[in-house]
Amino acid sequence: MNPRNLDQLDSIIEVYARQLDCQGKRSLGTVRSVWSCLREKLEQCVIDRAGRYILSDEQLTDLVKAFDQRYSSRAHQWLAKHTLNLILFKLEKEEVIETKYVKVPHQVPRTLVATLDGITPTMLAGARHIRRFLKNNRTLEPPGDWRWGIEVWKCLLFYTSVVLDSFILLPSLTQRLFSLQREDLKERDWILLPQRGRREEVDQGLRTLIRFSLTPSTTQHLKNLLRVVKLPKTRERNTRRRLFPDDWRTRKWRNRILRPAWEEFMTQLMRNTPFQAAEISMDSLVHVGTVLALTENLPPFAVAVHTAQTLVSPMTEASFNRLFLLKDWQGIENPRSQRPRVNPRQLASSYGSDGELFQQIELARQGLHREEPDARNIRREMACHIGQLVGVTERELATRPGDFTSLGYNTRCYGLWLIHLLMGKDDNGTVSTRASAIAAGFFPYCAEMPFHSWDKADWVSNVAGAMEEHATSHAKASFCRLDDFLVEVGLAPKLDIPWQAKALTKPLAQQPVPLVGPEEFDAALSATCSSVIPVEIRRLLRVKMILGFSLGLRSMEATNMKLKQFVVYPEPVIEIRVTKTAAGIRNLHLSKLMPVHHLKEVREFYEHRLRETCGNLEAPLLATPTHPEPYDSSYLASLAGLVLREVIAEPFCFHHLRHSFASWFLLRWLKAVKPCVFDGVKIPLFEHKIFHEPLLSGLRQLLFGLREPKIGEVAFSHGLVALCRLLGHSSPATTLSSYCHTVDVLSSLILRKGII
Repeated sequence: MNPRNLDQLDSIIEVYARQLDCQGKRSLGTVRSVWSCLREKLEQCVIDRAGRYILSDEQLTDLVKAFDQRYSSRAHQWLAKHTLNLILFKLEKEEVIETKYVKVPHQVPRTLVATLDGITPTMLAGARHIRRFLKNNRTLEPPGDWRWGIEVWKCLLFYTSVVLDSFILLPSLTQRLFSLQREDLKERDWILLPQRGRREEVDQGLRTLIRFSLTPSTTQHLKNLLRVVKLPKTRERNTRRRLFPDDWRTRKWRNRILRPAWEEFMTQLMRNTPFQAAEISMDSLVHVGTVLALTENLPPFAVAVHTAQTLVSPMTEASFNRLFLLKDWQGIENPRSQRPRVNPRQLASSYGSDGELFQQIELARQGLHREEPDARNIRREMACHIGQLVGVTERELATRPGDFTSLGYNTRCYGLWLIHLLMGKDDNGTVSTRASAIAAGFFPYCAEMPFHSWDKADWVSNVAGAMEEHATSHAKASFCRLDDFLVEVGLAPKLDIPWQAKALTKPLAQQPVPLVGPEEFDAALSATCSSVIPVEIRRLLRVKMILGFSLGLRSMEATNMKLKQFVVYPEPVIEIRVTKTAAGIRNLHLSKLMPVHHLKEVREFYEHRLRETCGNLEAPLLATPTHPEPYDSSYLASLAGLVLREVIAEPFCFHHLRHSFASWFLLRWLKAVKPCVFDGVKIPLFEHKIFHEPLLSGLRQLLFGLREPKIGEVAFSHGLVALCRLLGHSSPATTLSSYCHTVDVLSSLILRKGII
């Protein structure tokens, strides 16, 4: 093989750099800069007989030293080294280089919450002066020469306090505030606003209202404003009634009245101070407020939520009322009338021999795990086994579809598609995710009509139904891959399926999530003795629920855990190895995360299982002598959801235990690093053991090790990154947007100094 010259490699790397840039992984400049350094080393490399450049260990070490000298910050050094690994992997894949890789820690590139562009020290000092002034003068009246009316004066006081004191920093903030309805202020000291979009989209179900805390100062300025605002009188008490005049929402009013009034307003606030009124404009106020929020020790991830850089899902109104406002504690009145939800895959048993074939294919597929050391051979054997179950090839199935029932045809199509995935380049986690998305909605959506007879409308309606069953963003992508395969091998006609149809589009609204409180969870554990829970698995179910609530485990992770993954000495640790993605592989220190009584129960169950299995460490943790194999994960999860709904009147499922773990972790982190903000807070939730020693000390060890935190490390600690690793996520952005539903409470505790 003739070696590729460096000019050819230049073109390969340029294409790769543009690909990384489009994906948002690396900028063009970073890749080009690192490649220029690597290119110099390749000019000195030996080329073997296969035409590959041999990059020696010494040359690789020299590259690392060069990066350390070139870049002053550790963040840029890490970025350069990680980019080098990406380039080396690309070249090795192209079979043009033989090399080792640079050892760099796994990190996620950070995004800037705010920049200092255009922000001067005097602007920040002026903003601090205004903040103190508004907090100390809550009934400030306009000067005698004020010509814009009392409503405008009070409006500007409220708006400025919202930004600089409550740090609500949303885009188009004036428009959002002037669109407030009566129902958006139904709880004292809280305000409901959409992070993105218009208030009208909330009424249409397209957006979700997010809860923001108002400081006492901002609350008073809001009351002062509402007293002077004049609205047309109406006899009916309409909760959707606007709080402010309609013309306030027009651009004309804001340009002709509000902006000119702002200049005079700032002149009054800056009078007798060294600050210039013109330094802070109405447009720059939110930017100044963002920087001020960071300097006031509001965590960067909370500022990202307050600025709508990260869209989050709130907790449900019922959970907020129950856990923080101490309202509506009653449970479901008739819990024993409930029955576990039947998993769609279990419906296969009612479909005869074709249903049994589907079950056999699924049983074979569920043996695919990420940690397999010889994954390629195992996948090949699995594909051969599924091929034997299916009994036909793509060509044979396409030429005689009439020999099979609708379900028989579709089941064999599914099996052949699985073989295609197993023999492809997707990793084990992707194959499992794609397959589970199809399997979750296979019954009834794929059981009534063969794929070759589906038209566009059938695809849209059936995929929409399956998306509800799987409840993830992967469902549509999986069906799209399935359709591509069926068309390619002639098992379905080529159709212009409208994959962007409204029915297949994920709603913009961030759906509220119910949370389980610690006391409620203990009550749910007691409810496992319900008559609808089989006696032989009650103890097992309790342990699985504890693993979900106290450690944040996924249902599948808890169900597939083996005894060997529970390490008892020198301290109890659970090793998660069978998981959704590579980022999910992690070790969890039990004594630092779960209360003593939960740890005791899990440990006793582990020792009980050791005796049952005669010390067989390969045996599953969650099993019984009569059922030595792992239980169906969805079956146990449905039972857990049943128990939770028996105690709390909300639509809970097992996965909400994971959400609860993440949400309480944020508040536990705050209690561990800044306990003073909890002084004077009288909420029973914070009296639970998870918010007290020794768990707080254990949490501090997870965050900072055995040393004392450095100056400034507490306020800007890596708490969110630690939670990301505990949950097994690849990015903290996923953790924050989808699992942290208590950012509003955390911000309230910090901003209002523990007064909630």
